[in-house]
Amino acid sequence: MRILFILTLLSITLSCATLDKISGKRAQEKKNICTEYYNIAEGYMGIKDYAKAATYYEKAMADKDLYLQAYYELGRSYALSKNWEKALAIFNDFLEKDADNLDLQMSVAYIYAMRGDFSQALEQYKSLIEKNPDSADLQKNFIAVLLSCSRAEMAEEFFEQFKAKFPDDKDISDIKKKIAVALGEKVEDEAKEKSDDKKESQ
Repeated sequence: MRILFILTLLSITLSCATLDKISGKRAQEKKNICTEYYNIAEGYMGIKDYAKAATYYEKAMADKDLYLQAYYELGRSYALSKNWEKALAIFNDFLEKDADNLDLQMSVAYIYAMRGDFSQALEQYKSLIEKNPDSADLQKNFIAVLLSCSRAEMAEEFFEQFKAKFPDDKDISDIKKKIAVALGEKVEDEAKEKSDDKKESQ
């Protein structure tokens, strides 16, 4: 009887060990599949098929180690495909956990502008610029949003302030051209302008 009990106990122990091994193997397989889903999503992002990218980011979120990164990229894919409501919900989720993250705040302000809530976007950008006056990227982003929302005159006005604060910024010439185009002005070729200036000085 004692021998039968020991054999039965040994059988149960071996069964549990086998199950643990199978369970661990399945967990690793699931992890590998989720990683593959994430890589597929990244590939679709690379070719700008944002809808398909979103599908695979959602699948990748099944892995807890990939969850946050995949969720963030899902938000980006929604924003890039102009699904503003879903993008806004995701970025607001992240802001609840990281309220001082400037990139997230800029993303939310941008989404407000793109979905047509310009007054909310304007309020957010002004608040962000007030809190981060030395961020050239933030101010350039704001000018780009103004142009996207057909606020060329406001963009020009703000650009003058930006130029005074960041006179050596490498994007000044490019921003100036974009504003000129938005205002319907003729944009001269910069190389031609320099050539003409040189001829006049000779």
